[in-house]
Amino acid sequence: MKHSVLFLNQNKKVYLYLFVVLFFLGSFFSLAFADDEVTLQESEYNPFVIYGEDVSFQHLPSRVVVVHLWSSEDPTSRAETSTLSRFYKKNKSANLMVLGAYAPLGGENADYASIWKDAQMYRIAYPLLGGFVTKKKVTRIPHTFVFDVGGKLVFDGDDTFKCLRTAASLLKKYPKILLGDRKPRTLSSEYRQFLTLKRLGRLHLRLQKILEKENREDKREDAKYLISRIDEYFSSQRKELSSFKKLDPINYERRCKEFILDWKGHEQVLAVEDEKKSLAQDELFKQNLESAKLLKKVLMNFYTMKPTVNNGVLEFSDPKFKRKNARKLKELKKYCNTLIDKYPTTPFKITAESILKQVNSESKSKLESESK
Repeated sequence: MKHSVLFLNQNKKVYLYLFVVLFFLGSFFSLAFADDEVTLQESEYNPFVIYGEDVSFQHLPSRVVVVHLWSSEDPTSRAETSTLSRFYKKNKSANLMVLGAYAPLGGENADYASIWKDAQMYRIAYPLLGGFVTKKKVTRIPHTFVFDVGGKLVFDGDDTFKCLRTAASLLKKYPKILLGDRKPRTLSSEYRQFLTLKRLGRLHLRLQKILEKENREDKREDAKYLISRIDEYFSSQRKELSSFKKLDPINYERRCKEFILDWKGHEQVLAVEDEKKSLAQDELFKQNLESAKLLKKVLMNFYTMKPTVNNGVLEFSDPKFKRKNARKLKELKKYCNTLIDKYPTTPFKITAESILKQVNSESKSKLESESK
């Protein structure tokens, strides 16, 4: 009996020691993995959009985000851009954002002119950034990251098809994330309609009518809940739309038409229509819109003159720069000067000033070298 009691006491001590060791090991590993967690918010990206529509970076964590590191020098990269473009076009309205980030194979600085031309040649449908960096080390190109709603990294690798399957799976879950933990016990057809995230304005109107006519309390509660989820989604979409007013007024006009069409039937969509009409008469917005269109012409001329960026300094690769680009150079200077003189209060003026300064100094040095 004494031996059995002694054995039990010794076992208790062993179990206690094991528990303490396991506790500290668990704490250590949890801290280690917490430090290694990669999020979209902590990633570094060049906010300059080389090609495509402007990006509302502050609203990216509310979307499923795919980041594709690519290089036009790599044939696999070029092939993948068409696959990603098709996927983006198909799922753009389902809260997806695809971003391309140029990553030259040799590690040299990005040649913006080449990127712009490649994007047109391969008909890339999504925005291209100057660069993107996370805690994860990338050893080969192409490479793809997928971030879920909230900004957590859920895929990291070079298998693009697996990346797209991951993104598609997240997009299917997204409506259920919007609904939260609760699933309506009634209104099954309305619930299925919500999961498509399409024609939500009409669904909102139908749910309002159910509230007016329905006497059953459980149906009324489910209708109220779905209406609150739709209103929350509407609010987030409208905030993102508003962020383009100053950043990208051209994109705002296009998105505004799509937004009004998608949300037709929602009681608050009338306010968006009124805002669009009032902005058409607003002088500041008109100035931003006109200057954005002018900047588009500036960039088109700038990129088609074969400029390259080397260690932050603009250079023109063609030694016969003046003769080959005389017309475009003249147009570029005219557009830049108009943008600076006519629209001095717009944010696009800074880009025009920078380009004009670089082109003037570079073309001057080229002309001097040619005259000698």
